[in-house]
Amino acid sequence: MDVFGRSASSDRSDDTIVRVGAREVRKRLVQYYASPEARGAAVVIDLPAGSYVPEFRYPSAVAPSAPTPASPPDRC
Repeated sequence: MDVFGRSASSDRSDDTIVRVGAREVRKRLVQYYASPEARGAAVVIDLPAGSYVPEFRYPSAVAPSAPTPASPPDRC
């Protein structure tokens, strides 16, 4: 509402500038999280299609890799 100077009662379904702005934010979020700078990000922000409400995810620490199976003993 503050960014586009709209009131809370305005009809966002007919507001092109809001839809275009949300699409641009979604595009830039995808670009950012695909970049090396986002590796290990403490917070992942998503703006789901059809919604103007952001979702925040807090990825847990990197999960340990699965143990590798023990190799069979050498037989000579």
